[in-house]
Amino acid sequence: MIEDNIISLLKSEMIPAFGVTELSSVALACSKAYEVIGGRLKNIDIVTDPGIFKNCFSCVIPGTNETGAEIAAVLGVLAGSPKLKLEILMDVKDKDIDRAKKLVSKKIVKINIKNELQELFNDAKVTTDNGIGRAIIKKSHINFTLVESNGNMMFQTQRGKEKEKK
Repeated sequence: MIEDNIISLLKSEMIPAFGVTELSSVALACSKAYEVIGGRLKNIDIVTDPGIFKNCFSCVIPGTNETGAEIAAVLGVLAGSPKLKLEILMDVKDKDIDRAKKLVSKKIVKINIKNELQELFNDAKVTTDNGIGRAIIKKSHINFTLVESNGNMMFQTQRGKEKEKK
C-alpha cells in the first residue's frame, strides 16, 4: 500500500522535460497565450519570479546555443505546442531559432521580474494582430491558473477548483 502511494506520488510529480524546466515553463506560458489568440506576433510581455529569470538567464536551450527567457518565449510562440508541456522546445528547428533571434533583436519581448515573489510564477501576455492572449502559471512549471483571450477567461482555477469556459 505504501509502495503504491509512493509510486503514485512520483508519477504525479515527475513529468518528462527537455532541458531546464524554467526555460520550458516560460515557453509553455507564451505558447498557451499565443494558442488562444493566434495571428501575427507583435510583442510578448512576461512577469516572472527571480528564480525563473535567473535560471533562464544562465541555461542553454538544448539543441541551440541560446540562453534567456526572451528566446524561450519567442520559440514557445513560433515552434511550441502547449500539449508537449515541459518538452515544448524539443521540436525547434534551425529556421525557428533564426527567426526567433531576429524577433528578439527587435526587442519585442519585455520581462518584468517581481522580486517579492517567493514561488514559481510566469504571467505571459502575447500580443498579435488578433489581440492579446494571456496565460499564468503558478507554483509548478506546468500549473496553468489562468488563460485569457482578449480579456475573456478561457480557463481559471480558484481555490483549487477549475473553471473552464466551453
